[in-house]
Amino acid sequence: MATTYRVVYDYCNLGGVTSVFKHRIALLRKRGFDGRFHFIFRRDLGGKAGLAAFDGVDVEICDVPDFHSRAAAIVNASPDPVILLDQPEVLRQVDTAGRRVLYEVHTSLEQTFRRMRSVDFSGVERIICVSQWLRRKLHEVLPDVPAERIAVINNFVDPTVFRRGAAAQGRQFTEPPVIWVGKIAPDKNWDDGLDVLRLLLGRASFAPVMVTGGAADPPAAMAFLNRASTLGLLERLSWIHNLPHADMAGLFGAAAAAGGVMLSTSKFESFGLAALEAMSCGLPVIAAGVGGLTEIFNGLEDCLFEIGDNRRAAEMVLGLLADPAGHAAISARMSRRAAWFDGERIMSGYAELLGSRPERIGATTKPDSSSSLPPLVTLQSLAVSGQ
Repeated sequence: MATTYRVVYDYCNLGGVTSVFKHRIALLRKRGFDGRFHFIFRRDLGGKAGLAAFDGVDVEICDVPDFHSRAAAIVNASPDPVILLDQPEVLRQVDTAGRRVLYEVHTSLEQTFRRMRSVDFSGVERIICVSQWLRRKLHEVLPDVPAERIAVINNFVDPTVFRRGAAAQGRQFTEPPVIWVGKIAPDKNWDDGLDVLRLLLGRASFAPVMVTGGAADPPAAMAFLNRASTLGLLERLSWIHNLPHADMAGLFGAAAAAGGVMLSTSKFESFGLAALEAMSCGLPVIAAGVGGLTEIFNGLEDCLFEIGDNRRAAEMVLGLLADPAGHAAISARMSRRAAWFDGERIMSGYAELLGSRPERIGATTKPDSSSSLPPLVTLQSLAVSGQ
C-alpha cells in the first residue's frame, strides 16, 4: 500500500508554496513515486482545485479559529508520515513517537523564526529548506540542531510551462511592461514597487503592471489603491490578481517579447520563485539583493540593487528599457542561470528524503562552524480578478 504523507500549511494559493508542491508532485509521479499526499490548509485562496487535480492528492480546508490544534489532531489520528511547512505551533502539538516528521522551512520572516526558537525539534527526522542562505539562517535560529540534519532542496519551475517563448495566450503589450509580482503584504514591499514605477514616469514609455496573489483583504487593497493614486499611477497601472501558472508564464513571455522587465522590491525572500519563473521565460529581472535571491542571481549580481534604493532600481530598469541589445543579452544570461535549477536533479534529492529513514535529529550536538553551507484589470474599475 502506498504511503500517505500528511502535509500541513496555512494557505492554499495559486502560487507560492502550493505552486512548489505542484511542481514537486508532477516530477515525483514522473519518477514513479506512488506516495499519496493529504494536504491540510487553513484557507483556500484559489489553489485547491489545481492541487487536488493530481492523482493521489487530497486537499482538506480547516477554516477554524484554532487551526493549529485541529491540524495536529488530524495528524495525531493516524501513524502516517507528516510534513509540516512553517508550522511550529503544529509541531508543538504533534505526537512524534513512532512517526516520521519532516519539517520544511519556506519562510524568511523573523516572526516565524522567533516562534521556532521555542519549539522542540528533537522528534523531527529532517529539516528541509529551500536555499543555502536559509540553511545558514536556521543554524542561527536552531543552534542545537546538527548541521547534517538540515537539507537544502531548491525550488524549481516546470520547464514545459515557464520557458522562453511561452505562449502569450492573446496578451500583447504596445509598450514594454514593468511587472511587479508579490502579495499585498509588508514583506513583499509593494510600496517601494509603486515608488519605482513612479520614478519611471515621464522618463520611458512603459506599461506598469502589478501582479498580486493570495488574499487581497479590503484594508490592504485600499491602502494599495490609495498609494497608487497618490503617486499618479492609478490611471496607468494594471492590476492582475491570482493568475494561474499557464497565464503567468504567458504574461512573462509576452513581456519578454515586448522588451519588458520584472521588478522585485521584496524585503525578505527565502528563495525567490517568481523571479525564477520570469527568468525561465527570458524576462530580465531587476531585484533587491535579499536572502535566497542572491543565490538565484549568482553571476547576475549586476541586476541586483540594495533594498530601499529605489532610484538605483529605477535607473537599472530604464537601462534595460532603453537598450534592446542589452535586454537581449541579460535575457539570455538569465535563461541559462534559470536552467541550473533543474527539477529532475533537485527532485532526486527530495525523493530520497521522502523515502529515507535516518536517525532523528536529537538536540545535543551543535553544528560544525566549518560546515559548508486572468485578464488584466484596470485599477480605474477598482476591481480585483479572483480565480
